[in-house]
Amino acid sequence: MKRLFLCVLAIFCTFGAKSQIITTQDVEDQIAKLYGTQPQTGKEYRELADKIIIEYPLDANNQISFTTVLEIPGKQKDELFIMLNNWFVSSFNSGKSVIQMVDKEQGVILAKGYLSGVGSRMGFMKSVVVGEYIIIRIDIKDEKIRIITSIQEYYMDTSVGVGQILFGGVALQDITLPVYSCYPFDKKQHKSYKNEAAIGYVGGIVYSKVLVDKIEKATKFGITGTESQNW
Repeated sequence: MKRLFLCVLAIFCTFGAKSQIITTQDVEDQIAKLYGTQPQTGKEYRELADKIIIEYPLDANNQISFTTVLEIPGKQKDELFIMLNNWFVSSFNSGKSVIQMVDKEQGVILAKGYLSGVGSRMGFMKSVVVGEYIIIRIDIKDEKIRIITSIQEYYMDTSVGVGQILFGGVALQDITLPVYSCYPFDKKQHKSYKNEAAIGYVGGIVYSKVLVDKIEKATKFGITGTESQNW
């Protein structure tokens, strides 16, 4: 099986503490926990996507969005703001990932990140590694944060497969596809990328859930786990 592999080579590569890194195992464990099994083929990913599309539809902006409110007892707005800003600065080490706005007074951090290697599929005619562009907004209050993530586009990093090499064929190009134009939302467009889109859909949803869990742990226990106000 071409395992769903979140190498976190982009947006959230290093957090300073190993426990903050989102690993392949984190995502696969969560998929198995939520859905009872880990898909092994593109067809199985499509079947899972078809099952969960009702729960995770497109939003008003034709994106896949999640909103989570976390209670962080004992942490005031200013402390949370500094901690989360540090988390973003430490995590964004890709040229495709940028912090777009930081407003301490309003308690808002807005960023656009790129998730590299959300999933992959090695086919006979082409091989594709799926990446995603995601908007992350965090609103901060005393003892509370709201996390809004919106998956905008898939990036299909495409290379030739064995068939192309053996029989020759057209050169393959990397492409960026809006999520609304892909499987499971639109089953007529981009049919040649339906399996990859299904992998991106399932992987992005689960990644977002794991991401929220990591942010919650970072705000409650610190980015490295060694922070203390007594120094």
